[in-house]
Amino acid sequence: MRLLQNLSHRVFPLLALLFLAASGASAQQVFLNEVDADSYTVPDSLEFVELFGAPDQPLDGHIVVFYKGGGSVLTSTAYAAFDLDGFQTDSAGFFLLANPQVGGADIEFEPGLLRDGGDAVALFEGDSADFPFGALLTTNGLLDAVVYGTADQTNPFLIDSLTPGQPQLDEWMLGVAAMKLRAARADLACYVNAEARDVVLVENCTAAATATIRSARLRAGDVVIHLSTAYGMVKNALRHAADAVGADVLSLAVEYRGGGSPPAGAAGGRA
Repeated sequence: MRLLQNLSHRVFPLLALLFLAASGASAQQVFLNEVDADSYTVPDSLEFVELFGAPDQPLDGHIVVFYKGGGSVLTSTAYAAFDLDGFQTDSAGFFLLANPQVGGADIEFEPGLLRDGGDAVALFEGDSADFPFGALLTTNGLLDAVVYGTADQTNPFLIDSLTPGQPQLDEWMLGVAAMKLRAARADLACYVNAEARDVVLVENCTAAATATIRSARLRAGDVVIHLSTAYGMVKNALRHAADAVGADVLSLAVEYRGGGSPPAGAAGGRA
C-alpha cells in the first residue's frame, strides 16, 4: 500500500514539472512523493520511499533519514540514513529507494528495515555524517517529511516537529481497510444482483436514509409517502426535508401483526 504525500506529483507529473520549471528557485526542490512501510509480508519485502523533483536533477547534498517514533527528542532517533551524493532523479523526475524485490530501485535497502509506524521518513539537505545511528531528531536542513503509521496511535511529537498541521498518514486505513471495503462492496453487489460501482457503503442506516432523501430534490407541492412502520429517524428526516421546501408528508397506516413488540414510532415510542 502506498502512502501518497504529494498526490499531484504522481497523478499529474506533467503539471508538476511545468510548475517546477516555471517557479524559478523552487525548480531545485526535491520532495518525498510516496512511502510504503508495510507490505503485509514477514519480513516486509516491498517497502519503498520515492522522491520527486525536476528531471535528471542532481541529488548531491540530500539525505533520506528514517526516524523511529518516540515521545520526545531523546526517544525519536535516526535508525537509517541514505546519502544521495552522486545520484540524480530520472528523466521523469523520480528517484526510488526500495527493497530488492521491488525492482528498479536506485538505492536498495534490506527487507523489513522501514519501520511500520508511528514513525517518520525525512528528507534533508546535509551530510550523512550528521545522521549516525541514534542521532536525535532535528529540523536543521529539513526539506520534507512524512509521519505515518499502520493503525498506530498518532505520534503528536513527530507531527509537531516534522509536519506541523498535517495528519499522520495511516497505511491501514488507506491500504487494508480500503481493500476490505472494496471486497465487501463487491460481495454485496453480487448478493443484490447489482454492479459494484452502483453500491455505496455508508456509516449506518441514518446516513444512508439522509443521503437518499437529500438526493430526491423535493420541491414545493410534492407529497412524500412512507409506511407508518418506518424507522423513526426516517420519518423525522422526511419531515425535515419536506418542511424545508414546502412539500407534504403522508403516512400510510400499516397494521402490525408480527410477534413480539411493534416497531418504534417517530417519537421513539411504539407505533
